[in-house]
Amino acid sequence: MLILIVGPSGVGKSTLGEYAGQNMVNCQFFDLDKLVKERTGCSTGKLLPEIENDAFLDLCCREMDILCNECLDGLHIVAIGSGALQSSHALEWLRRYSTLAITAPAEEVYNRGGARNQNRTLKEFEQTEYSPYRIRIYDSANYKLAVDGLSEQQAKDRFLELIESLSEDLFP
Repeated sequence: MLILIVGPSGVGKSTLGEYAGQNMVNCQFFDLDKLVKERTGCSTGKLLPEIENDAFLDLCCREMDILCNECLDGLHIVAIGSGALQSSHALEWLRRYSTLAITAPAEEVYNRGGARNQNRTLKEFEQTEYSPYRIRIYDSANYKLAVDGLSEQQAKDRFLELIESLSEDLFP
């Protein structure tokens, strides 16, 4: 089983995915941006300005194909970074997989500090991470987890409960 995690930068996709990978039997976590970086030698931040968004999505699709072929057993959680969501074809691509959106209000996510480390104002953060197109992506997810107002541990616990429930439904 493969579950893609989407959500704004800094909402906790990697933190929650890593937690599930460490605390669930037969569960692995992958970060798509890291997979692309390993393959290309370039970080998303350096690669995206050099190639078009659709070309970056093509790289992501290839990594997902490789991952799907290599990971046939168990549960695989893949965090999808913002770069892959920039393409006009991202919504079509995400429909191929079970998708979980992790959500929280923009100001709360921004104040956690991740976005500020990217030298963006709250307004700039909202314009990209909470654009109408991104909201459509988050809203189209098969599953949703709102983490607003939760401590990191509470979010981890709720995420783990949700993933375990999904896993039980698919692997009775």
